[in-house]
Amino acid sequence: MSSKSEKEKLAKIRNDLIIQDQETRKALDSIKPLFAAHGANGMHNVSIMFNNKLSEILHEYYKVGLELFDGGFLDAVVFNYILDAYSECINILDEILIYLKTNKIFYPSNNAYVIGLIRKYINISEGLYAFDLKNNLDKAIFSYSISHMKKGYLIDIDKAMDDMKPDLIKLGIDPEPLKEYFFIPKEKVVMLKIRPKKDIKK
Repeated sequence: MSSKSEKEKLAKIRNDLIIQDQETRKALDSIKPLFAAHGANGMHNVSIMFNNKLSEILHEYYKVGLELFDGGFLDAVVFNYILDAYSECINILDEILIYLKTNKIFYPSNNAYVIGLIRKYINISEGLYAFDLKNNLDKAIFSYSISHMKKGYLIDIDKAMDDMKPDLIKLGIDPEPLKEYFFIPKEKVVMLKIRPKKDIKK
């Protein structure tokens, strides 16, 4: 049985998804007729895909007595991976709609810029659909590491692994191979080590 905080978090996410689902449908209905000849019909509703993937992951968690929103490192890695894919697709839809309006594209078109965005949307949404907790966790860890590096943070791999290990074992995932998928750039580590210490006497 999930905790009150878990239920509240999920309720908020799903309420937001109901609203966003309508917006996603409208966006796709506007784009598909204009670019059907260039693969736009392959654009599926990413709001539904995200909700389905979240439900799939929750099922894996709940059947072994885990919660997705209890603040663990693994939880952050998994949820951020699917959320980032979802958010990127929503941003692409917004970008396409703005471009269509700005450039007054109201009839079927072969605009290369929009076609490129459509393909990007399809690739990312298909990656979200295909994500498997047990087989693709390496991708999520690598993505999480890259994201934190861009913000100026380095992950302590040993602490992260210690935090994840009990949950991974419950989920039937071997922890050992995953350590190799953290992205820690050597140049950044060296830079941090040679940074001069501040002289507190001055």
